[in-house]
Formats: sequence, structure tokens, C-alpha cells
Amino acid sequence: MISIIVCSKSATIPEPLVHNIQATIGSVEYEIVVIDNSHGQYGLCEAYNLGVARARYPYLCFMHTDIVFHTPNWGKMALEAMEDQAIGMVGVQGCCYFDQSTSYWCRSGFRKAHIVQRKGNDYVRVYEEDTPCSNDVVALDGLWLFTRKELFERVHWDGETFPLFHMYDHDMCMQMLQLGLKLRILPDLWIEHDSWGNYDEQFFAQVGDFHKKWDEYLPVATIPIDKSVEVLARKAALIEIRRLGKMTAKSSKRLSMWTYKMATKLSLLLGKDIW
Repeated sequence: MISIIVCSKSATIPEPLVHNIQATIGSVEYEIVVIDNSHGQYGLCEAYNLGVARARYPYLCFMHTDIVFHTPNWGKMALEAMEDQAIGMVGVQGCCYFDQSTSYWCRSGFRKAHIVQRKGNDYVRVYEEDTPCSNDVVALDGLWLFTRKELFERVHWDGETFPLFHMYDHDMCMQMLQLGLKLRILPDLWIEHDSWGNYDEQFFAQVGDFHKKWDEYLPVATIPIDKSVEVLARKAALIEIRRLGKMTAKSSKRLSMWTYKMATKLSLLLGKDIW
């Protein structure tokens, strides 16, 4: 029933992850489709498209190799969620508002997430919600995504625009929204993710590519949009760009951020997006 598609740095995925999937997915038929990227020959979109072509089952699960499932029978849970034909894709974290400012889900000011985080020797379930909203969102994080294979007759992982490992998930979410489909967070599925992302110069370049492709369709939201929402989004974007600028103060990467910083600041001052 479920094809689990993973882009790996080797020909296999870590044994602990294989055992974790076996122990938690429940009594559903599944396969693990590993795309061997040991030589770095694929971007994530290209790897995932290969995985879709090789998948034998009608439901697709795209996931990173650095996650751990903490919820039993998650396979059945995901399949039941996808019985609603109005839903295009489900995940575990994302955001309920996305606009033309250079923000992204985790620093948007409209984050919604259910994630397991390591604190010392313990694991803590963390529920994060910046703004009260339902479990319907407009962007999902790519650490774990679940969808129907039949949809790939109308969508695809856009490796031409996003050849690396950034913004592929946002792009797929926008494709789903253009089909009139919903994106949803599964509130009872808990996944541990051992990564905070890599927000480097390549990331900012891909953010720019995302906005070139999708700005005419933004903003998108599952909450009412008013002036306070717009201002909050732009402030969140500016704060994050400043933070990253300090982190890269002694490198050339800082220069690539000035365009984003100034445009976002002008958007706040003018009261409108200039992207």
C-alpha cells in the first residue's frame, strides 16, 4: 500500500531507521525505495522523481533519513487521512500563512508543528503554534510527506527550478494548492527530526527562485488575512534575515542577504510587498 521513498547518501538507509519503520508503521504492506545518492549525483527533486517512477504502491511517503517515528501504526493513520479526497498531502509541521515576503514556514510567525525534540537524555513532544489555526496549512516541511501516487500525473518535483535540497517542499505544496487540494498536519503523529536545516547561501538563492515562480499566486492562507497578519509576516522575515546575517557576518554569504533584508524592510515601510 505504501512506498517509502528516501534519498540516501549510500545504497541503503541506516539499519536503525529500517528497524524503526518496521516497529512503528503497523500492519500495512509497504516497500522502501532507496535512491542511492552516494556520489551526490542527484538533487532531491530528481531523486524523488526517480522514486515515484519506481514506486509500486498507490501511496507515497517521502522522508529524510534522520527521523525517528515515535507513534505506532502511523501507516494506518496516514492512509486514513488520505481517504479524504480533498486532501493532497499531509505532514507534521508547516505554516498557515505564506506571503510574498522572504519568510519560510519555520520562521514565518505562522508556524504549526508537532515534533519530538531531544532534551538531554529525554525526548519531549513539542506542540508549537504561533497563531491559532486548524490543522489545515499552506506549506509543509519536507522531513516527512505523505500523498497519493495518482497525483503525480498532475504534479512533479521541479528539479529544474530547485536542483538542490531547498524549497522543494514549498514548491510541491503550491502545486497541490493550485489543484484545489488541502494540506494538513497530522496532530497525533509524532516524529523526531535530528536537524535544524541548513540556511546557507544556496538556501537564499532557492528562496528567490521560489518567489520568482510563485509570487503571483501569493499570499496563501488558511486564516483570515488582514493588515496585522501581513505586518507580522514581514517582521518575522526581517528578524530572521538579520539573525542569519549575524551568523554569516565574516563570510561572503552575508552579501547575498542584503537584497532580502532591504526588500523586506521596504515592504514594512511602504506597507506593501515589493517582491
